[in-house]
Amino acid sequence: MARRVSINERIIQTKKKKKGRKLFLLTLILVFLISAGTMTAIQLVKFLGPVFTKGVIEFSDRFFKIREIAIVGAGEYGEREIREFITPMVKVNPNLLTFPLSQIRVFLATRPYLSIAELRKELPGRLVIAVKEKKTVAILIKDGFFHIDENGNIIRPMYNGENIDVPVITVEESLGAEDLTDYLKTIALIINLDNKSAPNLAFSELRITKNGIIARSLELKNDNNTIPPIYFPMDYAEKKLLQIKKLWPELVKKKNQIDYIDNRFKKGIVVKLKTTEEHYDG
Repeated sequence: MARRVSINERIIQTKKKKKGRKLFLLTLILVFLISAGTMTAIQLVKFLGPVFTKGVIEFSDRFFKIREIAIVGAGEYGEREIREFITPMVKVNPNLLTFPLSQIRVFLATRPYLSIAELRKELPGRLVIAVKEKKTVAILIKDGFFHIDENGNIIRPMYNGENIDVPVITVEESLGAEDLTDYLKTIALIINLDNKSAPNLAFSELRITKNGIIARSLELKNDNNTIPPIYFPMDYAEKKLLQIKKLWPELVKKKNQIDYIDNRFKKGIVVKLKTTEEHYDG
């Protein structure tokens, strides 16, 4: 005999069935919406993808493509050399964000004519290289023409047509290259000291020989268009320069009578005149 179901149980069962149908319907709707959304997204990507990609490329080209290489503080030689090194790199990687600065830093650090070098990226599309070049105090003439800095180091060759008003250093042919370094440092010291205080001896040429340094000054150019030599020793050159500076106004007055000036004695200076010889203690 079948059990009679109470009214309350039938109501509960009816509610469960309705809830189940409702849940199933909601699941179908959700699946439909997800499917429709996915299809719509796929179509949008297909339609907008090229447009979006083009926009990204245009934005990148506008702000990040390197359009200018600014080299600040370099002379003609330095700017040409730096630009020739960087330009091929920009052609390979023109993006400012990914451009490798480390390679340029290494290159700049190996340039003997540079004392300071800084790199920075500026939007839109500007690569800036700011440098400070070492001061040239003389030009060395030996198997070519070369710039000499304040420490007596060769920093770079001289390019054709370059015009610079500094003393010229010449070298006796018999002098070996191994002796040249110390001589250049002494000459650089003499030039630097001369420029720091008055009177200025205004050296035009300094010649390196086995017996010392022979200097010539335009201040001593005589009426016959000749310049008497000034002999400097390798040792105690600073002391000798200061001594001759004290006598300089008097020596300039006698320039037409001077045959040579010899500073190579430990004490004093010998001034050989065309008619006699003068000794100055110091």
